[in-house]
Amino acid sequence: MIFIFCFFPPLRAEVVKEISPDGTLTLDSGEKVTLAGILMDVEGISVLKALAGKQNVRFEKVPILEEQSRALAFVFLEAKSVKFPSQASGAADAEEVMLNELLLKIGAARVAENQTFTAKERFLQLQQIAMKKGDGIWSYEGS
Repeated sequence: MIFIFCFFPPLRAEVVKEISPDGTLTLDSGEKVTLAGILMDVEGISVLKALAGKQNVRFEKVPILEEQSRALAFVFLEAKSVKFPSQASGAADAEEVMLNELLLKIGAARVAENQTFTAKERFLQLQQIAMKKGDGIWSYEGS
């Protein structure tokens, strides 16, 4: 019998205390985290602030595979939705969403192609879909 053990970086939960003009999240612990694999312009950072400001998030630090000067992480946010038509007693469904991916899907960010990270291929696919749909930054950028 063969046993294979996989170790993943633990997910940590904290509250986003502040979001700086460059998109860096300052957590209640004082730790500063930047979303891994994406770049945002001013509009994208505004979307990030609306989604994550003062919210409980879970994050998984990304192993630094090259010379990177700050902590990078995949950040997860609980999203709630209500299905219509809904019954009077129907509660909202909750789902955990990776904020990095969501920002790419809605065109509020682009892939940081200079970073090396495990989800890069998936991020590039999400960016390609947003580009084809002309969502967010892709509605006014020619690139």
